[in-house]
Amino acid sequence: MKFEKIHNKGQAQLFQNPVLEFFTKGHPLVIWGMYLPFIV
Repeated sequence: MKFEKIHNKGQAQLFQNPVLEFFTKGHPLVIWGMYLPFIV
C-alpha cells in the first residue's frame, strides 16, 4: 500500500475521494446542515 507524504504539519489525509476529503475539512455545522433535512 502506497502512502503519500503530507506536507502540512498536523494534518492528514483521511480519504482518497476529494469530495469526502473536502467535507472532513469543513465546519461541523456544514455537515449538520446537510444531514438535518434527512433527519427531519
